[in-house]
Amino acid sequence: MSVKKLNPKKEAINVEEMCGEVFTLLAGYKDEDGNIHKEFEIIEMTGAEEEAIAKPEIRINGAKVVRTVLERCCIRIGDLTKSSMGLAKWRNIIQNLYVGDQDYMMLKIREQSVGAEVEANHECPNQQCKAKLKTLVNLDELEVMPFKESEFDFELPRGYRDKNGVVHKTGRLRLPKGVDRELLDPIARKNLGEANTLMLTRCIMSLDEVNVTNDIIRGLSIGDRNYLFELLKDYMFGINFNIEIVCDTCGTDFKASLNMANFI
Repeated sequence: MSVKKLNPKKEAINVEEMCGEVFTLLAGYKDEDGNIHKEFEIIEMTGAEEEAIAKPEIRINGAKVVRTVLERCCIRIGDLTKSSMGLAKWRNIIQNLYVGDQDYMMLKIREQSVGAEVEANHECPNQQCKAKLKTLVNLDELEVMPFKESEFDFELPRGYRDKNGVVHKTGRLRLPKGVDRELLDPIARKNLGEANTLMLTRCIMSLDEVNVTNDIIRGLSIGDRNYLFELLKDYMFGINFNIEIVCDTCGTDFKASLNMANFI
């Protein structure tokens, strides 16, 4: 009797032939011609995705986990498809989605793949309790914050004073994209302040006629930096991951947050 050897190479799957679920992005992807693509189609996660996000270089960065799932399980955005764009261009599209849209897509993929119920683990903040808590959360109950604007003007309370003594206050800011989150994730784990500086440098589109650099943003007052982050927060859209929890041991109620690790 002959024994058939297993081929370790995976057969290529034409995702275009797979039947997906269709949803609508909150902000959408703007292409090079200025066209905004909002409808997206997703397929369920499989063992192949589980293996892909388990790679050490991916798993260590939560934003890379999100990007990897999206680039594999989203098969279409508007009339743009992975098969027609090629992997490199498709990855660039996924990375340049706003964080709010990435999170919304991730939620929908999770719902389609595993279901809407998520188990979250937290610790009671009461120092006399510190109970380990497991909470079942229905993703359908999470608030979806609507999209407002992706770019907006600002005026710093104090401003940046250049070497000639001129104070610069007005500029334009954009919301963070997936690529920003992906690049800054490992930095934030080591130094949150540095990650905040780099985030603002990347998201500030203009500050009068100043060439915005890390050193300039690093030198801004804490008040100006807080103002910019509050402005980003005001315009942030997507999934509100904050949930209300009541400790079933001591009765303490507190707010906690889900993260992408709870989704997979």
